[in-house]
Amino acid sequence: DIWVTNLDVVIEVDGIFHVEPVYGEEKLQKTQDADKRKNNLLVKNGFAVLRLIITKKHISDNDYRLIKEKVLKLIKSAKPGKVTKWRYDG
Repeated sequence: DIWVTNLDVVIEVDGIFHVEPVYGEEKLQKTQDADKRKNNLLVKNGFAVLRLIITKKHISDNDYRLIKEKVLKLIKSAKPGKVTKWRYDG
């Protein structure tokens, strides 16, 4: 979703339908398979991937602040060729 070009970090922001069968098991499996293919392609090409799973429906200003702080820390510690996952349920 976001490419931090000077650091070669890719940030993917995933909603609940990436981790729970909101639209059924088959759709969840297809979504997760697509996520894995994308991760593998990015990692193979030397990118650090941050996959943020945001499951909270309504995000408050405080949630935004907490998420932003965590994302900035994750960007600083991102390793090329690695996928880091972080989940925020609020």
